[in-house]
Amino acid sequence: MRHVHYDLGMVPAGASVRFDLAGSAANTIVVDDLNYRRYKAGERFEYVGAHATRSPVLVRVPRTGRWHAVVDLGGGGGRVNASVTVLGGPS
Repeated sequence: MRHVHYDLGMVPAGASVRFDLAGSAANTIVVDDLNYRRYKAGERFEYVGAHATRSPVLVRVPRTGRWHAVVDLGGGGGRVNASVTVLGGPS
C-alpha cells in the first residue's frame, strides 16, 4: 500500500501526534513497530487514528514505546501533503 511514513521513535504514553494535512481526505494512523510491519505486509493490524476530512488531526499515544505515523488515501484517488509533529506527554 502506498503511504507516507514517519518514524516517531520513542514516544511517551499520553503524548499526541499532530497531523497537518493539505489536499484530499486521508487516513491518519499511529502504530507500534509490530503493527507497522503488519500494515506494510497487508495483514490485519491495530492502530489509533481515523479517516481525516479536516486538519489538524490529533491522535493520542496509548502507551510508551516506539511509534510510527502513517498517512494514506485508503486506496482512493487524490493527493495529500502531510506533516507530523509529536506534542509533549502527560502533565
